Amino acid sequence: MRQRLIESCGLTLRDHGLLIDDPVGRELPEGWIALPLARGAALVVAPRDLTLEQLSFGDLNRIYSANSSVATTRWGDFGATGKWEYVPISMHVMTAASGLAHELFLHEVLQGEPMKGSVKRHDDWAAALAGTVADEGGIAIVSWLPESHPKLKSLLVSPQGDRVAFGPSAENMGTGDYPLSITLRLVVPRERVAELLPWLQFWFRDEMTAAFAEDRLMPLPRADRNQQVFDLEVVK
Repeated sequence: MRQRLIESCGLTLRDHGLLIDDPVGRELPEGWIALPLARGAALVVAPRDLTLEQLSFGDLNRIYSANSSVATTRWGDFGATGKWEYVPISMHVMTAASGLAHELFLHEVLQGEPMKGSVKRHDDWAAALAGTVADEGGIAIVSWLPESHPKLKSLLVSPQGDRVAFGPSAENMGTGDYPLSITLRLVVPRERVAELLPWLQFWFRDEMTAAFAEDRLMPLPRADRNQQVFDLEVVK
């Protein structure tokens, strides 16, 4: 991705901005601006015909945490009905080597606690999805799921059982409603925006949107990308 930018804009290494992730929203030093580029997320995926649409952090902790009071769970424990009520849940997760999803889930949901030994770990995104499909009661923590996947769906997630649950759409991530997402930002000195304008605007072009998607990141909605390009042109 970075090399694509360099070749397109004729930049040298000293021209690079800093791509960072700032989950706590800390203020930047005076004279710097941060540009949101894309969002990384931990998606909770399950069988498409599961008679359940949402889980809370507490539910996920009960399913995945080694410190859970139960060693195994069934989908009926969380409200699934019909044939799913007695189906045991089989847990899958992408490893830290395969993206942000693992660490985000570990930090936000498990709060650093270890996962159960029965959780199946996958270094590859496709393998995690395939393993989840193969297990009748599979659930997985992954970084991405195509909306058109024939066998799996993304569950809505809420930080607490009594709060509204949200799905992992670009809009919900942008507003901060989906609780398992984090924003990737480009940080650059304000005084260099005019000098680096072609390079900065390149990050919001369609080819970069495709590059983010290839890396299992959620690009900004087109309206947000267009607004970023406009804002850059008027930065003083």
